[in-house]
Amino acid sequence: MILVIELTLGILSGIFLSLYVPSMLKSGTAEIYGYLALLSSISTILGYLGMGRSLDRGHRAPVLSLALLGLAVICLENSMIIPATLIFGAYFGAHYVTLLYLASDRTRNLILAHSANFFGASVGAIAVLVNAYSPMISILSLTALGYYWLLKPARIEKTEKRMSIKEVCLVFSVLGLALGISAMNIDYYLAMKFDAEKEIALLVAIASLFSSFATLLSAKIVTEIESLKLHVVSTVIQAITYGLIGITPLFTLAVFLVALGDSALIIADSSLENIFTNGQEQKGSIIAIAGVSWEISAGIGKLLGTAIFSMSPEAPFLISMAILFLYAAFWASKLRFEPIVAKTVDILFSQDVNAGAESAS
Repeated sequence: MILVIELTLGILSGIFLSLYVPSMLKSGTAEIYGYLALLSSISTILGYLGMGRSLDRGHRAPVLSLALLGLAVICLENSMIIPATLIFGAYFGAHYVTLLYLASDRTRNLILAHSANFFGASVGAIAVLVNAYSPMISILSLTALGYYWLLKPARIEKTEKRMSIKEVCLVFSVLGLALGISAMNIDYYLAMKFDAEKEIALLVAIASLFSSFATLLSAKIVTEIESLKLHVVSTVIQAITYGLIGITPLFTLAVFLVALGDSALIIADSSLENIFTNGQEQKGSIIAIAGVSWEISAGIGKLLGTAIFSMSPEAPFLISMAILFLYAAFWASKLRFEPIVAKTVDILFSQDVNAGAESAS
């Protein structure tokens, strides 16, 4: 049921994203793209907080707001850019919390859900590309109502150590800044850099389709790899990919690099989402805090990215690559040194115990 809902919501998201930048350029609001991105961030934050607190209190009614995604598409069709931006932002925040609340207990479940959503996005983008969609398709958003019946109290698993609120905020703030500078503006960057306004639907279609299949295949191996290791490796792949996007001179190559980056992003996010939600008692609120931290940093990143892009089209991607490399290096160092530290402590402790026993005798 979750996969069906994610597929249909993905179709509408693909339509929305394929129409958003062209509609903005057509209406003459491209000059305020950064401010629209900030407006979207604010509405997304409200979506995170509202849904997170509601789910922790046992209220399912707010999930009905996910059906408003269809209204966002209709607003875009009528050149109502600001209302469309606000609605889609709120939908994004509420949808993220709802999906993680339901599926974050297993990395594989999250990857399959994300894969279904990306496949739907490719279908929606193809529909826009061949001009074979109708505003009436927005009625598909009513499938989101299925989440109302699927939502149940979160299952809390016991764990020796869970991420603190400070750690969650720090991790998602760093990632939000890095991806806000590059990935969150990527359709705008490529449309401007390659003068490819009409090809944005092609970009969304190919990138989403490739990402869907790539992550679907990866779902078979994620159960064999520790979540943190999987997160580090996929983050490194993201960093390399964004650096290559920044320097590539060909739009076609950029499209496939975006697809590769999106695939790595899904795997990195899914593994991280499994890590930080594990053992959390107020699961909805923790997800909301992570989302808010991400969105604030991503909003700042979007503004910085558009300003930097106007000076150098390559710079946002190279800066994002550097931040992601540093982030991955931090986690890699923990993977490498923590077992050594733990082993050293065990040895010292056993020596202290033995010395105490000898002195007692």
